[in-house]
Amino acid sequence: MSEAVGDQSAQPSPGASASAAADAVGAVRDCGANGGLREADAHERLRGDSGPVDGPIEAPTVARLQTPSFGLRYLEHARRQLFARHPDYLPFLMRHLDIHPDMTVVDVGCGTGVYTRLMASRLHGEGAAVGVDLRPTMVAQAHEIAQEEGWGDLIAFVEGDALALPLPDACADRVFCNSLLWLLPDPAAALREMRRVLRPGGFAFAAEPDGGLTHSYDPTNPRLSELEQRFQQAYVQGARELDGHDYEIGRKLPSLFLAAGFVAIRAYPRLFVAAGSDLGDDPEAGLAERQTEYQQALVATLAATPEAQAQRERRWRRARTGGMTDDELAEHEALTIAYLRERAESPRAILADGSVYLYGGLLCEGLRFDETDEDSESAGSQPHEPSGK
Repeated sequence: MSEAVGDQSAQPSPGASASAAADAVGAVRDCGANGGLREADAHERLRGDSGPVDGPIEAPTVARLQTPSFGLRYLEHARRQLFARHPDYLPFLMRHLDIHPDMTVVDVGCGTGVYTRLMASRLHGEGAAVGVDLRPTMVAQAHEIAQEEGWGDLIAFVEGDALALPLPDACADRVFCNSLLWLLPDPAAALREMRRVLRPGGFAFAAEPDGGLTHSYDPTNPRLSELEQRFQQAYVQGARELDGHDYEIGRKLPSLFLAAGFVAIRAYPRLFVAAGSDLGDDPEAGLAERQTEYQQALVATLAATPEAQAQRERRWRRARTGGMTDDELAEHEALTIAYLRERAESPRAILADGSVYLYGGLLCEGLRFDETDEDSESAGSQPHEPSGK
């Protein structure tokens, strides 16, 4: 099970870039003069499907799938790999985000900016996309990648806390976060911040994990399947107790959105399924890629460097806290190594792999709807226009 890097709940570092923040705020204010989404438009959107996604949604981002050179680029690679292996996810996500030119979109906890750039691709050069992340290294990496891909001034990245976004009130039409809320001690507070920066009629979206959807099955090794499930459950419990991380937050999203003041809340499943023998659209290339992945995973699992040992102990400590014994952990590791070694050494083992791994969470959306604005329209006043306050 992969772990998210960093914790957005910490305080911003003193080295936050004031000029970057000013640029980002200026961008959303400029867009606020001609952008925006009236509540009447929001109601129209709620009445039906927004239709198919027109044109390319991947821009240069997904098309440049490549193996990372460890470090921050790993996050970039991991997300692109998710998109490549589950090609239905991006059209699903973009259809629900329903982004159009002249909008202002905000990506909270943006990391290296994968989702920021994907949302920006729907603006077609008109509007503004802002990525916010607490970690200066992530902000710098996101900016570097955006410049490499030629996004110019359409995207701004700024250092900031999810619990105190460095953006003005009512400046955005869409606010999105991915795998962020489960790390926070007060996810409802972060959602309130997301609502604050939304214009009336704007939507917030959160894509978060739910450990209850994680299952593995290997018909040739039921003991490994049993220990995988045991480890998953123990790790979730241990991470909650030791770190305050809620890996089962997915099912709680609608109630959290309600607590933050959103209305018209909807929740959608995000379920990913990986078959052990899945080779993708190009079986020959897919087989070579899968074998390389198993080889890399085996090397990483066997690594005895201080950093690798520390990461292993960190995982084990959380599983122990969740109730798993050292004997169970050692057996789980031994069976995992045997599984990886067999596939790293023999392509035939991959072709005959009948295992399945399921994981996922929920995508939840909520509308900022101010009753005072609706009351004023009913009383015969002019239709509400975003104030950009």
